[in-house]
Amino acid sequence: MILSFNLTMIYLMKNITMNIENKIKDVIDILEDAISFEDWKGVENARKELTFLFEEIESSFPMDEFDDEDLD
Repeated sequence: MILSFNLTMIYLMKNITMNIENKIKDVIDILEDAISFEDWKGVENARKELTFLFEEIESSFPMDEFDDEDLD
């Protein structure tokens, strides 16, 4: 039971990480375009998106509080 739970958590964390990596790559592309065209509103929007992603990362990983003994 614990092994199954741990494998599920690893799978979910890997998917979350891959999704966030893709979002960050998209924001970098948007940021590069905005800078090259001196679109400062676009730069600000990219900054907001990165801040949102950072907050999402912080809230998606409550594993610091996770204890294997709680499952016994």
